[in-house]
Amino acid sequence: MPGKSALPQRYVLDAYSLLAYFFDEPGGARVRSLVEAGGCGAAELYTCVINFAETLYWTQRRRGSAAFAEVAAGMSALPIRQLDIDQQLSVDAARVKASNPLALADCYAVALAVRLDATLVTAASEQLALEPPIAIERIGGPAVVTP
Repeated sequence: MPGKSALPQRYVLDAYSLLAYFFDEPGGARVRSLVEAGGCGAAELYTCVINFAETLYWTQRRRGSAAFAEVAAGMSALPIRQLDIDQQLSVDAARVKASNPLALADCYAVALAVRLDATLVTAASEQLALEPPIAIERIGGPAVVTP
């Protein structure tokens, strides 16, 4: 239809993606570009509250309390929607965990990406057995779709 704009692409960011953004780790430039796209409405960005919690505890362990406070405060300024965990998301994450070698928090990110029909942005290199399959963008590498 002429004049109709395409819907923005949706992305789910896992803890590694958030750490890469905040601390300029490998893949951070890609996440920064997604945050910029989210800021102007060209992309929709999401994370699960458990992935944000994981980001915070890794920040505390690696960088200390001052960095923890900066990340905790800085997250609210970003165009990333933090979605709560509900019972169905927990069921879906448990199904992912039962058949994949991922940490439980990462399984929530996968389940959220399935729910939102979004691309998962991650550094995880594990091959995933997912039904339905989702788009996965491995930070630092090309976008791939899990078979």
